[in-house]
Amino acid sequence: MSEYTVKRGDNLWNICKREFNLQSNRDIANKVNEVIKANGITNPKLLQIGQKIKIDFSKSTVEQKQYSQEVNQAVTDKINFNNIQTYADIQRLENSSVSIFSTNTISQGQQNEAYTDYSEKLLLEYYDIDKDGKVTAEEFAKKEQQGSEKANELTLDKIADDTRAMDAEPTEITEEEMQQYKTISQRSANLFAQNLDFNGNGQIDAQELAFFNKMADGIDGKEDGVITAAAESSMFQSVTGMNAENKEYNAVINKYLQGQTLTADEQKILEESQQAIRTSMRKASGLNFEG
Repeated sequence: MSEYTVKRGDNLWNICKREFNLQSNRDIANKVNEVIKANGITNPKLLQIGQKIKIDFSKSTVEQKQYSQEVNQAVTDKINFNNIQTYADIQRLENSSVSIFSTNTISQGQQNEAYTDYSEKLLLEYYDIDKDGKVTAEEFAKKEQQGSEKANELTLDKIADDTRAMDAEPTEITEEEMQQYKTISQRSANLFAQNLDFNGNGQIDAQELAFFNKMADGIDGKEDGVITAAAESSMFQSVTGMNAENKEYNAVINKYLQGQTLTADEQKILEESQQAIRTSMRKASGLNFEG
């Protein structure tokens, strides 16, 4: 039995994740409960700096989640594709795909596990900015916004370079136009994250992202574990409501995403559309959430 001294910024979640080198939210939660019981902690939110916590490293009740080779590779590929630094990277991303399970993944249960594992690992390694083992909707939106803004920056630079190459006067982007691009990126990312959080707990859970990925995989009618960037883009439009069948929703959502100011009535319609989209996804996912 070892003893750990609580430091500033510590909580049981990040202590267990770090000290036991865990990645799976399920494994971390199990280990937190184990530590709580072992130390008789009545309120895990009220740790004191300098407090001593007994930790038993000899126990093997929680083991680090082992992901399949396909899932590990798919997450690595996805993160690499998202790390755009040049305009050529944007083109590669637009034509990219990841394969999260093999032809040996036969049963529906195996496939669902692969979708969940891929989503969980991607959340932990890419979207979990503060590395606390969970991804808030704000964290998810921030990563999405960063990618969109970088793509905008590189695209505008490419347009300027192309016009110079033709001995033409490059089009100058005004400060107002740049702000509009940023607003569009921010609104798109926020709307995506808010709607993807269809259980309304303020976080993007592996099950929610897995539903998104499974639906994206099925867009081509195959559900073969190969998820293309084009399919993800199509699902993004569905989750944000850009292609909503309800014409009133569609008009307001696209006006909002173009960076325009909504009236009070339009704001209510936007909120109504979000509730409708989240409810629809909850039902379609087949997942049961409390509350």
